[in-house]
Amino acid sequence: MIALENWIEDFEDKTRKRRKTIVGILKVIAESQDEQTRQQVTEIVTETDL
Repeated sequence: MIALENWIEDFEDKTRKRRKTIVGILKVIAESQDEQTRQQVTEIVTETDL
């Protein structure tokens, strides 16, 4: 049972990290849509495992 609980905690942690990444991407896109924005989005996506 402990293994399952650990797996669930790990899954929830990864989900929170992905959510933060997606929110970060959306904030960058919402602020502007120029070349710099595209670079920022690329960096955010590259730094995470979605």
